[in-house]
Amino acid sequence: MASRSGPRAPGTDGSDYSHREKVVDHYKQSADLKTSVSKCLLPHMTLTFLVALKFVAVILGSQYFHPLEQWEMIWLCSGVTAYIGFGALSKNDVSRLSVYLFGNLIFGIAPLIYGCVGVVKKMQHDFKDMKNMPEAWKASPMRLSLIAVCLTWQLTGIVQSIRLIKVWRSMATKKGK
Repeated sequence: MASRSGPRAPGTDGSDYSHREKVVDHYKQSADLKTSVSKCLLPHMTLTFLVALKFVAVILGSQYFHPLEQWEMIWLCSGVTAYIGFGALSKNDVSRLSVYLFGNLIFGIAPLIYGCVGVVKKMQHDFKDMKNMPEAWKASPMRLSLIAVCLTWQLTGIVQSIRLIKVWRSMATKKGK
């Protein structure tokens, strides 16, 4: 038998081994989509952990942080669903990834949009009277950019999760045949 760099077996050009098994496309897609979903989930889980630490610091009486707004507390629930979704990746569990998907829509995207609208309205109010502008306006652009980044991660996670669920379902139907 010949190796790739060594001599070939007599009477063959090496193309007679093309019958060997190949990895089916949906398994490759599943691996690629798992990677992209986990790239969306890891920042989400990290930010959830940091916001939870901020929440604990506020409860303990820290003067450094402002108290969480209601939409931020609701958004923390989406972090719990992100942990559930991350656990679904190793087992190809469609139901747990669906929990992440719907939890992210309800507890993640909706509060972020509400928070974005609230920050924009606050900025409009603050910039009406430039002479009497409150000192807290400086945090608004940073909050808005943080919301935009979170929204981007979460929307990308939703799209990739939907694609991954479709691949997993196609794998299940092909195994059943």
